[in-house]
Amino acid sequence: MGDSTSTAETNEASNSTNNNSYKLYVWRFTVTTGVFLAGGAGNIVFATYGSVTPTTAVRYNTSQTVINNLTLYYTAAFLVFSYPSMWLLDKKGLRVAMFAVALVNIVASLIRWLSFAVAEEYQLALLHIGHILGGIVSPITISAPTMTAAAWFSGNGRLTANTVMTLAGPLGSALVAGVAPLVVSDDDPATVDTWNLVIFIIALVFGLTALLVFDKPLTPPSPSEEKKSAMPITFRESITQIWKNKPFWILLAVFSCLIAILNMTSTVISSFVVPYGYTEDDSGNLAVAAIAAGLIGSIIVAMILDRTKKHKLAVKFSAFLSFLGFAVFTFAAMDPSRIIVAYIAAAVFGLGAVPCMSLAMELGVECTYPIGEEVSTGFLWSFAQLFTMILLVLSNFTRDGEGKMGVLLIVVSVVLFLVFFVSLLFANKNRRMAIEGVVSEMTVSDELSPEELKI
Repeated sequence: MGDSTSTAETNEASNSTNNNSYKLYVWRFTVTTGVFLAGGAGNIVFATYGSVTPTTAVRYNTSQTVINNLTLYYTAAFLVFSYPSMWLLDKKGLRVAMFAVALVNIVASLIRWLSFAVAEEYQLALLHIGHILGGIVSPITISAPTMTAAAWFSGNGRLTANTVMTLAGPLGSALVAGVAPLVVSDDDPATVDTWNLVIFIIALVFGLTALLVFDKPLTPPSPSEEKKSAMPITFRESITQIWKNKPFWILLAVFSCLIAILNMTSTVISSFVVPYGYTEDDSGNLAVAAIAAGLIGSIIVAMILDRTKKHKLAVKFSAFLSFLGFAVFTFAAMDPSRIIVAYIAAAVFGLGAVPCMSLAMELGVECTYPIGEEVSTGFLWSFAQLFTMILLVLSNFTRDGEGKMGVLLIVVSVVLFLVFFVSLLFANKNRRMAIEGVVSEMTVSDELSPEELKI
């Protein structure tokens, strides 16, 4: 797919696959690093003010609500530019797209930093412009890992590579959340300008790693990648086929709800627990417990599934853990004496929801092969972001007179139970695995005829 012919100019290859015509290049790890860092810069730009919102509001002479709404504008930009981003990846390739990501994030962070140099009435406008610019290229950073993993890795390492690159998002957010309070002083709002400069430098340095990214190696890493190159599909045909793919939409429903609830929870977790007597430190630590468990679980799950290929079973188990963890968290959140239970529940929820990111993206490709990875991943994340926006808006209307959000906690638990039920309905032919001769999770009837691979 796509017009791009850019390839990595390296002849160092290793770890041949089962067929001598397929090779794994050592350069794949360098490409992975470039996508990880350049993409991670985008998440750093997104999460810049999350842990220093009050001081940022004072610095820009506005309310905390206005600063928090930057997240909604960023997400809106993501949705508006999802389709153009899919087109750019499809037509121009990974290298050009990652250059665009790096350049826009550098410019976005530069504009935010330079807001200190203009008249006060224009400073907040520049802050918004910079944040929205970051949202414009965010669909590329989310789609790039799946595309990179397919182009550079075989079936025995694809999910692990995808997971590592995808985790640039939560790791970038965690880095910013931890460092921002060390730079920004509650007593000196002007230190927000220093923080903006730090973010610009990070975006610049990380963005330069886009130079390490190439579209594809000289020799394909797997039979499925070679087969896809021999069956070019137009971007319009890809979109048409996605709409007709029923298993993909079941997967999309599961993924979108899980990720939207994860995003919403990480954003308003203090509003969930503080009104019941927990401290802000408690809420932050609960978020860390969920993310940490999810990060560790993601790597372990990816390594196991790259060998066992039990992807469909894993997505069902992921949905179950998410429901179980959040349901118990709802019970624990309403009484600070249950804080130990809350920590365990948050970790279980993160262990279920976070691995679903890369797992669902890989299954999305399996559902829709030979359609390009950027299309299926773009659809998954577009709907996840849309659901996130809806949940964030609704969360503002579910507080009672004391600011408690118990009703929302219960509703979300019920939704997650329904998501688990829907996940049980998910069944698809692992089309890409069939091309590669993978037996696990498939029967003889799952083998694909040439006609099934045609549009």
